[in-house]
Amino acid sequence: MNAFFSILVPIIVGYVLGAIPFAYLFGRLKGLNILEHGSGNPGTANAFRVLGKGFGFAVLFFDFGKGLLAPYLATQFALWYEPGLMFWASLGDGDLVLPGILAAASTILGHARSIWLSFKGGKSVACGVGTLFGLDWRVGLIVALIWGGTLAVSRIFSVAALVAIPLSIPCMLFFHRPTGSGNYSWLYLLLLCLLGTVYIVIRHQSNIGRLLRGEEPKI
Repeated sequence: MNAFFSILVPIIVGYVLGAIPFAYLFGRLKGLNILEHGSGNPGTANAFRVLGKGFGFAVLFFDFGKGLLAPYLATQFALWYEPGLMFWASLGDGDLVLPGILAAASTILGHARSIWLSFKGGKSVACGVGTLFGLDWRVGLIVALIWGGTLAVSRIFSVAALVAIPLSIPCMLFFHRPTGSGNYSWLYLLLLCLLGTVYIVIRHQSNIGRLLRGEEPKI
């Protein structure tokens, strides 16, 4: 029962945080329904296009922040609720892995399928980068720098996402190589990055089509 409860809480915490639709809320502050403007997507990219730079950066900050916060809260709960629970793999420096991974995955799901927006949502790029920071700041920083650099050069959000997010896979593997000690935390982290990359590509199918046709809008 203890293990089940400490699995359930990170999932719930992650989903609840992820489901907060900051792009929609900031759009309402500006008197707009972001679901009815631009691409209709309640995410960071559409917020920049529809709401402008000020609100766009605010949405970026809060979407990133909820992705960062969820793994931290889940890990702290696991440490408080069951400090001696051996079910969780450890990174070797005292941080618990599995609660953070569960929270990260459910945060991304909550952002993409928000209960407050009839299960609509954004494409989880800013939120996803935040979860990477929450799990390993080194990987998060590298991916964020690549994302920002690619965006600065291409001025296309989808290109930045499709270049940066897949690189989380080799980065996570580099920092969490198998040790042969029976610690499988690297495998959990790598699986999350693999699934996240597949998810991002699927969510950007329409963008990929527009890129191939040369029709993807720039900022």
